[in-house]
Amino acid sequence: MRLRFKLGLLAILLGCSLGGGLALQAFTQQIAPSISNASTLFDPVHPTLKRTQIPLRLPTYLPQDLQIEANYEPPPIQAVLPEQPSNRGYEIVLGYSTTCSGGNACRFGTVTGHLKPAQSIESEYAWVRRYPGVKSPEPMQKVKLANDIEGWFIPWTCGANCSDAKVVWDEYSYRYSMGIKVGNRAALVKMANSAIEAGDP
Repeated sequence: MRLRFKLGLLAILLGCSLGGGLALQAFTQQIAPSISNASTLFDPVHPTLKRTQIPLRLPTYLPQDLQIEANYEPPPIQAVLPEQPSNRGYEIVLGYSTTCSGGNACRFGTVTGHLKPAQSIESEYAWVRRYPGVKSPEPMQKVKLANDIEGWFIPWTCGANCSDAKVVWDEYSYRYSMGIKVGNRAALVKMANSAIEAGDP
């Protein structure tokens, strides 16, 4: 019975990952090497992002995609703005094409910043604890970030598609998130810390 459950979980995860490759990083605390252009990835969208009054938090570390099958060279990850930033916030899709608007097939992750809502992070994502389907073996929990900031790790979930695992935190009057599709906590904490330490570029 336990073997059948594990095989079923494996089949679902295979369907969720890009190109059918298994997202092994979801089951380990391994921190993948950074992609080579992590520090310059946001340069093309930076002038547009600066139009918002939300202080930017852009990571300088972005993990390599461990979901990619062996012997397959994926397109480079690119920063895409599916909508124009406003004074209420911004969303950046990390995608495999300049036309990726966040769809499961082309999305690697997301980076967001917006005005802090009244609802706490724990309340906003309370549904994840109750989610009945397949989800990350890493639980939703508080994480310690750079500059003594307290954030939350939000596990990925899988239904028809798989969601981003996230680290979400509040900083002054703003709420930020770093997400990687079927990502793990260690890599996301490092990604969030790199954004906090970089400040508003």
